[in-house]
Order: sequence, then C-alpha cells, then structure tokens
Amino acid sequence: MTLSPDEGRARDFPKRSDETAQRYSLGSSLEKLSLESLKAGRDQEFLSREDHATTTKALRQIRRVYMDIDGTAVPEGATSFSDETIESFRRATRAGIELTVGPTGKPFEEAAPLWESLPTDIPVDVIIEKGAYRMHRDEQGSMTKVYLLASPEEEQAIAQLKAKFYPTAGMPSIGGKLEEEFGIVIVPAGSGAHQAVLSFDVLKVGSGRDFQNWSLHERNEKKVTDQALLALVEDRFRELVSKANIAALDKARIIHLGNGNIELAPEKVEKHLAIRQDILDRGEDAIAVVGDSGNDRPMLELAGQGGSISGCLILHREKAIELAPLVDFIVTGEAQVGVFLDQIVQAKAANGLPDLDTFSPENEIG
Repeated sequence: MTLSPDEGRARDFPKRSDETAQRYSLGSSLEKLSLESLKAGRDQEFLSREDHATTTKALRQIRRVYMDIDGTAVPEGATSFSDETIESFRRATRAGIELTVGPTGKPFEEAAPLWESLPTDIPVDVIIEKGAYRMHRDEQGSMTKVYLLASPEEEQAIAQLKAKFYPTAGMPSIGGKLEEEFGIVIVPAGSGAHQAVLSFDVLKVGSGRDFQNWSLHERNEKKVTDQALLALVEDRFRELVSKANIAALDKARIIHLGNGNIELAPEKVEKHLAIRQDILDRGEDAIAVVGDSGNDRPMLELAGQGGSISGCLILHREKAIELAPLVDFIVTGEAQVGVFLDQIVQAKAANGLPDLDTFSPENEIG
C-alpha cells in the first residue's frame, strides 16, 4: 500500500525540561495527587500507584505497548509524530520494547501521514478501524494490511450498507430518510475511507457536504449537540439498518460515540477485543495500554482486570481522572507517550535497581 506524503506538522507537545520525567510513588493517593499535579501545571510528571521497587519491576516486564493516537501518541489532530516522540520510539525499540499504535478508530488513509513521519528503521505496527485490521511494514518498507477482527464478508457487507446509506441526489437512502425526518445533515466521519465500519457525523441543517475541506474546528462547529435528538437519530438508524436486512451485520453494534458521531461496527470489532486478539496472535504475556480519554476506557479496563496487562493514563483533561482507578501509572499535563516509554527504558536499564536521579527519597509522595 502506498502511503500519502504529508507536508503539515501540528504543534508538538511541550519539550521536556529534563531528560527524564520525575517519578513519584503515590499509593492509594494516585487519583488525588495526580489531579493536583495537573491543576498546578506540573507537566510530564510520571506517577505510579506502587512503591519504587515494585514499579521498576513492573516496568521492566513490559514487552509491548499499545497506545491511542490523538492525545496520547500525538496532540489532538496532529498529522505527524514530533521529533521528540520519534526519538522516544527509537529508544524504546532499541531496548527491546515492541510498539503498536492503536487500536484507533481511524481508517488507514487518515493514519497514513503519521507513518510517513516515522523513519522506516523504527518498527511500529498500527491497529486501525477499532481493531478490524492490523498493519505492519514489510521488508520493502511498505505498509501491509491483514485482517485482525474483521472478515472479508463483513467488509463487503459494510460496502453494501454504505451504498444504501449516504444521500445521493434523486436516490432514496437511509441517510436521506434520517435527514428528512430530523432536519439534519449526514456526512461521513473523518475522510469517509472506513472499510470495516460505517461512521457518520450528524450536522446541523444547512451545513453543506464539503466535509473534506473542513478543518476539525469547522466540522465540530457544525455538529448537532442536542443529545435527545442524537438519541432519536441513533434509534431510527438502528431500525432502518435492521430493515435493510444485511445478514453479515445482523449483530452489528450501533452506538453514539459522542460529539455527534454515530457508528456501526461488526459485533466483534472493538478496541479491547483487538488487543486481546493481537496478544493471542503474538503470544505476548506482558503488555501495557496507554490512553487519555473516555473512548479509551475499554482498553484501559483490560489493565483494571489485573494480570500481566499494565495501564497508563495520559492526564491532560480533568474529566479523564475518572479513568485513574483502572491504571497503574499516570503522566500528567500536555504530555506524550514518550514519557512513559522512557520510564520503561530506564527501568530495563537499571537491572532492577533504583535509578538515583528518579528514585531519590525526596521525590516520593505519600
């Protein structure tokens, strides 16, 4: 598959003032003190629920890290990795840590610019469309797609549904019925390039359909925010899909994801299930998942179940503190996943012994 070049670079995360983030052991006070750290503007502090020795041991065992994209691996809406993040990826892979970006809901066409910004010597896999596909670089450096949770039959069924869904001049459609009944405008989410899910945005009447030329801010300004109306649209969409009688989608999940976005996905296509399947396929037994917001809850809940899966929350929104009980580690502020990766690298290099710079007694809280 050919990757599209990208000329733009969104703003980078703030540069770290020190080579490594400070590390704190907070025990049962993790939620409270990490929120205090965020409010105080103390960016990029690494906070652990356990004591230093236990934290080091847990970090050293991690072999693969799965990370969300927007708000975790890159700032919201970014189309390239920052130089700092690329270097943290390089340090991690040299230390034997395998990296997977995703699962993300994005189709590959939207995620491709990120991979264009990565040097080909850094082996990073990506799981796209909520776990439908896994992509990796082949020996020639091109991205290769394989089915993870989706099937060719479901892919074909989604194509069939799309043909019945999006409004076309003079042709009846499911989306057209929704527009007529509720006084809304329906456009594909993002680029509309999804192959294994149908994802659409519900916009205010008069918004137009030139969605490919809208900025993220412009699109958000056009979205319907009336939750009662969105619930009605979701219910009616579910009813119309059922009447379409597409066998491969008879158990598909339909959900309002927030921010005016409604999605239909095959029954087994879900982020946390993708991680579980990927773990099984690879035979992994010690992994970490990293996210920053409510839509990452299902994969962070894997960490909340204990066992050999660790969880890290990138906390740059106060609301996300509700996810803290699920995770073992928190990085505060406008941070990036590189802070967490560097902590793993340091732990592996320490041979199980505390690092004097980050484990000094005065750094410990609680």
